[in-house]
Amino acid sequence: MIKSIQIKGCNLVNVPADINVLMELGLNAADATNVLEEHHAQLKTKEIEALRKSAFTKLSDPHFLEAIRKEAMGDTAGAEEARKAGLEAVESIKERYPLPNA
Repeated sequence: MIKSIQIKGCNLVNVPADINVLMELGLNAADATNVLEEHHAQLKTKEIEALRKSAFTKLSDPHFLEAIRKEAMGDTAGAEEARKAGLEAVESIKERYPLPNA
């Protein structure tokens, strides 16, 4: 479902992501194809962002929380190690789930 689209000056919402529907609404085949490609790219980006968010929560955030705890307890060396591990986890996640437009 395409949340919103403007066709011939009309703002349409919740339009089925179907080439035939888009063409019936007034788009030519090339424009309808472009709209669908962009729509699918946006869906893929949202999917990847969700995967990244989950991975950050599970893999990097615990290291950063540990760094905060160790810093509060005066263990600056331990905090730096945990922070470094968190940053390494972030880079690993970014490599595993690259954003399409990045």
